[in-house]
Amino acid sequence: SFYGQEDAADRWAGGAGGPDNAMTSHAPALCTTCGFFIPLAGRMGHHFGACANTYSPQDGQVVTRDHGCGGHSDTPEPKIQVDRSQPIWDTASDDTSLFD
Repeated sequence: SFYGQEDAADRWAGGAGGPDNAMTSHAPALCTTCGFFIPLAGRMGHHFGACANTYSPQDGQVVTRDHGCGGHSDTPEPKIQVDRSQPIWDTASDDTSLFD
């Protein structure tokens, strides 16, 4: 019913998948631009969709189009930082054994 849909929309928008929380304010982008966002059908799809990102805390849940999380499909993979500032010299082995 119309009343049931409005009630659900209020709950979803005010919950963890809504736009007004700390996670959304720190997100790199909104759900509506994410490849893992699946819009709901019908009238509810204008404002809501399902998250299908296994790395998102909202995976499998209804989220608003203006929600966001750290698992956006365009979020770059973290780079592993390796300190390569100093070369490593092998001074313990003898190269002459390579030519025997």
